[in-house]
Amino acid sequence: MKTFRSIICLVFVFALALTAVSCGNKPAGQTDDTTVAAVQTPGDTAEATTADPFAGINYGGATATVLAVSEQAKQFYVDPDVGETGDMLKDALYYRLINIQDMLNVKLEFIMENGNWNNREAFITKVENSVKDGGGLYDVIISYNLNPPVMATKGLLMNLYDAPRLDFSNPWYASDFVDTVSVGSNLFYAINNADYGSVRNMASIMFDKTLTSEHGYSDSELYSKVLDGSWTLEALYGYLEGTYKEMNGSNKPDYGDIFGLAVVDKARYDALFYGFGLQIVTKQGDGTMAMSLADEKNQTVLEAINRLLYENENVLAVDSSMYSMFKANQAYFYVTPIAIVDQKLTFDFGVLPVPKFNSDQTRYRTYISNTHEAWCIPVGSLTYDMGTDIIELFGSEAYSSISPVYFETMLKYRYSSDDKAAQVYDIIREGVIFDFGYMFGNSFSNNPFLLFRQKIQDNRNDWLKLYSGYSKVFDRELAAIVASLENPYAG
Repeated sequence: MKTFRSIICLVFVFALALTAVSCGNKPAGQTDDTTVAAVQTPGDTAEATTADPFAGINYGGATATVLAVSEQAKQFYVDPDVGETGDMLKDALYYRLINIQDMLNVKLEFIMENGNWNNREAFITKVENSVKDGGGLYDVIISYNLNPPVMATKGLLMNLYDAPRLDFSNPWYASDFVDTVSVGSNLFYAINNADYGSVRNMASIMFDKTLTSEHGYSDSELYSKVLDGSWTLEALYGYLEGTYKEMNGSNKPDYGDIFGLAVVDKARYDALFYGFGLQIVTKQGDGTMAMSLADEKNQTVLEAINRLLYENENVLAVDSSMYSMFKANQAYFYVTPIAIVDQKLTFDFGVLPVPKFNSDQTRYRTYISNTHEAWCIPVGSLTYDMGTDIIELFGSEAYSSISPVYFETMLKYRYSSDDKAAQVYDIIREGVIFDFGYMFGNSFSNNPFLLFRQKIQDNRNDWLKLYSGYSKVFDRELAAIVASLENPYAG
């Protein structure tokens, strides 16, 4: 079988500070692979197994049924009957599926179901019904990223810490993922940091090279700001001065004009929340979770965001048509996910991280917007080892084949004419952070990140007053969420 492993892997810079923990308990009565057993291929050696944890793993041609979110299918799936198309990214996605099947001797069979934000409850119900019916219907779930946290609190997912070859210290996982999401020795889903869906949803600030150069500052200057650590909110303000241009004859700032900064849509306000150093939930030194929204910094950052978006004629708070302003060369800087490059922009542009809030902030922080994937195993699985092996290989193959094509080739080089841009892309990716409070937001009676986002939408600065009415409730609800994850199969 032809393989895509001949693609040269360009290794990314990651902080590999975490090691996987092999502990925790499955639901009572669950066993590993009671239907499909991994068998050693004749001739395998102990040395080969040591070098490659998957050497000798052979599931005998078993069918692995994958329940997958259909709205995001283009980020992880191609029709295997189509084969090669000549499109670099689609071919990489195709050969990843081929490689996984070859390495494990399995056949991946996908069941596509709607499951994004508007369809999340129906997707979760489908998983819940399969578990109630005794499980075994799905071997792996590829889900919209906000669904597994809810499923985990309902006791619908297996603990991934039990997996023999799922290793969260590998570079296709963000360095803080396990520490952020795990509760004790329980971790119920995986998000790899190398997939098409993860990379394209990273927050960034794109800039129009024609507009910025006409205004007198070079690409090299902007990139140097990032590389020397001085790309801050204050620096952004300096670059916005005098950028507004009246274009449509209305004689007032409105949608038809040129602005120094615009935001692709209201959901991108979250990129500013995280980029400026905020967090909904933090893990304390003793491992306990605590709400972080009552801190005075939340008020300070909210005021700064509203001042930036609503008190500066050089800024338009949101692009109501999504991507249109940047594509029409109406924005010098544009708060957007990396996915904007899929729009096949026809002009030169550059990319920057969301700036630091101030010089005291130690690193750039990158939010990954929704509609990326999370992998999990439903309770009742009879093929736990096979399912978790598939999850690990989805990550490793993304790292070795998907990222080199999308991130390294298409983003760094095809869409970039500056060597420093490649370094900036790396900084954006190294800055990826996760937030327990964001992931589990739908398990609160009022989603905390939507409350803060609404204050930005409304240009209101009364955050601490609002939060004081939610504080005790959120503390109780967070404790309940954590308790459900500590003992997910009780009752």
